Amino acid sequence: MTMTRSAQAEPFHCGRCNTDKKAKAKAVRQKDDGTTDVICNGCYGNVMAGGDP
Repeated sequence: MTMTRSAQAEPFHCGRCNTDKKAKAKAVRQKDDGTTDVICNGCYGNVMAGGDP
């Protein structure tokens, strides 16, 4: 999983909590089926703390 940060907030859809977000920080994760999705900073923190992937 890779955390990215842009200069300005950008809209995206979090693939983990299934909500539309607008933020500077987001993470890109590789899913088990080989595809990638974007997750919000809150979900990133939860995953890194040992929460459900």
